[in-house]
Amino acid sequence: IIKVTDVNGDGISEILSIGGYAGMGIDTESVGLGQILGNKYQDVKGFNASYSNCADESAEKRNSVASVISYVPTTGGKMPVFSEEYFQAGCEDKPSWKKITKKQFDGYFDDNT
Repeated sequence: IIKVTDVNGDGISEILSIGGYAGMGIDTESVGLGQILGNKYQDVKGFNASYSNCADESAEKRNSVASVISYVPTTGGKMPVFSEEYFQAGCEDKPSWKKITKKQFDGYFDDNT
């Protein structure tokens, strides 16, 4: 759990959690937004957050991708609209990030899961 906050103004806090995978030189992370209602956890929204194969010495092309997720909190229980932007960079000490499309970003997760 990385944050507990009420994003929709209904008086019930949402939980932002992070999870991922690391192995064979590849790291992935995803984030999930959910609520505990009664005694049950309910998913609200999930996002792919980042992918990197910088530690995979055998990779033909080594790089990282990451998403930036934004929203404006709402009131009255209506879930906000989440927007995402996607970026890619090489594995240098000071990488230069460039914007990419959602399709390009999703391709890293589709090809490597």
